[in-house]
Amino acid sequence: RARRLDATWDPSLGPDGLAVAAERLAADALTAAHAGAELVVLSDRAFGLGRPPLPSALAAGAVHTALTGAGLRGRTDLLADAADGLDVHAAAMVLAAGATAVRPRLAIELAAELAGSRGAEELTVERAVANLLAGFEAGLRKTMARMGIGTAASYVGGAQFEVLELAPEVIERCFPAAPSWPGTVG
Repeated sequence: RARRLDATWDPSLGPDGLAVAAERLAADALTAAHAGAELVVLSDRAFGLGRPPLPSALAAGAVHTALTGAGLRGRTDLLADAADGLDVHAAAMVLAAGATAVRPRLAIELAAELAGSRGAEELTVERAVANLLAGFEAGLRKTMARMGIGTAASYVGGAQFEVLELAPEVIERCFPAAPSWPGTVG
């Protein structure tokens, strides 16, 4: 009961391509949720030179907002399978924007690649990935604790960040619950 959605976009659509992709992603998530999907995976695995990824916080925010507006968010979990989750802050932003979980795919691949290399000869792939994920978990716990949040469920979709200089239509589509100082970045 999981559905993987493509979180990349076509730059040949011009300046509006990113907005079109966010709308498509939200519509696809609504369709999946109406069809009974319990997990929607926002994946940018298809990214390449001709297919850039949507920033995972924008993708999660757009889908979270659409599902919440349709009354389906409580029945549908969101997993961001993202290449741009390279540090704790990026993961925290994606969770705060609405993802239930984050898989920092590129960070995991990099940790696995470094295992056994020069200076880390005794480190196995499994141990390297476990160390990375433990670091992410510890960092996320510290981030939430500093905000007075005790459980991840209280953080997910809580929009515990400020939006600066994004255009009002982007804020409305992706981060309507966050405090914002609108600007012109579309």
